[in-house]
Amino acid sequence: MKVHSPNEQFRELLEELSSKPFKDMSPEKFKEFVILFWHSKKDFSQDLKLEVDTKLKSKEQKVRALYLLDTLRRNWLISDEQDKNIKEVLASYKELRPAKKSESAELKVKNYRLSTIAFEWGLEEDACDQMQNVIQYQTRHYANTGIANKYGDPTP
Repeated sequence: MKVHSPNEQFRELLEELSSKPFKDMSPEKFKEFVILFWHSKKDFSQDLKLEVDTKLKSKEQKVRALYLLDTLRRNWLISDEQDKNIKEVLASYKELRPAKKSESAELKVKNYRLSTIAFEWGLEEDACDQMQNVIQYQTRHYANTGIANKYGDPTP
């Protein structure tokens, strides 16, 4: 069994998770991705850029990947530096955000059935249902399991 570096793991999971509608993504793969992103303390901004520029083929897949990172970066577990770096990469793809959103998406966001982040990226689906399955991993309790973060003591 090949052992992947966190960066390789990040890129592989991002490619897989963005390849299909969010409702069809593997809950286990999503959990693995979220824990890696929130708790590894690694800066994956260049991995995101590499993946979007070279591996993700369709505009829809790129937008799904960018939306996921835009959503996950807003968690308190992400350092200010990580957040800044991811935001810079996201900003470099602003041309992928449609100027005019679909009427369907406008109606969904108005009725609270679509996140505003997904709406801004021009999506008509979001990962809010999947986020419910990983909410336990954004708590101080999980963060204090020995994994360093900006709010807890460093790992001994």
